[in-house]
Amino acid sequence: MTDSKLKRTGSQASGASNPPKRRRKPASYPITKRRKTTPKKKVPFNPAPLPPSAEGLQHAVFNTPELLENILVHLPVEDIYKVREVNKYWKEVVQTSPSILCKLFVNR
Repeated sequence: MTDSKLKRTGSQASGASNPPKRRRKPASYPITKRRKTTPKKKVPFNPAPLPPSAEGLQHAVFNTPELLENILVHLPVEDIYKVREVNKYWKEVVQTSPSILCKLFVNR
């Protein structure tokens, strides 16, 4: 017997036929094993409040009746009558603003 055969123990030495283990060649790409994920605890999601959008801010600023009223007061009377047809909101501002109504009735 050779030295390598003497070093075998257990079933290998008793004559069981187990082929010798061969080394695998390294793969050309890395082999990744999938890990088992552990179930995560459910944590309630509380996102940080988002900053107001530019469109929302623009809508809030330009839909203040005082701003529209201050702009319309400086228009000629004919144009004030025309802007009532822009939309319902502008029509309401023209019909409820004391300064615009005063200008419309004084210039009659």
